[in-house]
Amino acid sequence: MLDDKVYPTPKPEEIRLSNDPCLLSGVLPRHIAIAMDGNGRWAQQRNLPRTAGHRMGAQVAREIVLFSRSIGIEVLPLFAFSMENWGRNSHEVGIILDEILPQTLSENYEDLNRLGIRLEVLGEKELLSGRTQHVIEDVQIATRANTGLVVNVAVSYSGRLEILKAVRRIVEALDQGHIRPTDLDEANFAHYLDSGHLPFPDLYIRCGGVNRISNFMLWQMAYTEILALDTLWPDFRTEHLCEAIRTYQKQPRKFGLVPEG
Repeated sequence: MLDDKVYPTPKPEEIRLSNDPCLLSGVLPRHIAIAMDGNGRWAQQRNLPRTAGHRMGAQVAREIVLFSRSIGIEVLPLFAFSMENWGRNSHEVGIILDEILPQTLSENYEDLNRLGIRLEVLGEKELLSGRTQHVIEDVQIATRANTGLVVNVAVSYSGRLEILKAVRRIVEALDQGHIRPTDLDEANFAHYLDSGHLPFPDLYIRCGGVNRISNFMLWQMAYTEILALDTLWPDFRTEHLCEAIRTYQKQPRKFGLVPEG
């Protein structure tokens, strides 16, 4: 099996963002969700191991987080690793979850704290290694009092499972007499989701040329504007994010209603 450490790791300067500012006007989406897809394909196009693409993707994620904070986005979920991804090559999975993820969190949590960014991790964390769980817990504790941008990294995540877990919590609450069946409505149901304390996504950006939700925040995205891009995640820049926001701003947010006038 190839050891990806013998290959050159892309350097941060290779993803340096444009010096041209993205001038945005109008109402910004509060909550932008992004599926960071295409890392492996990006690496393969350059005759690198797929894990090199994941390393580059982590660098891009840092830049997009910092830029999102600078323009006033409130919530930024980043879909990093799905439950389905556990079926991939074990070497690739190990590099992502046992090296890239904890290293990225450890190297960046001080900057997150300094900038008032709160880190949350959504998904089945108990499936991760003990070391990775420990790093996640440390960073979440270190940033939990921050009141700025919420970065919600989805790792070992399934939207269907999140809904199923909410149903189990509701059944338990009913059995214990904490709620009555008549108390339950859509708003109350959402509170039982793992991400129930956050607003629903306004915009979902799917990178990598794939037109699928891919089991991401299924309940939450009932009225989310969805934009699929051919751009592979390691090639994603602030310009792509700004253009996605402009596209979102052009869409009337009717929520099933007919505008008056």
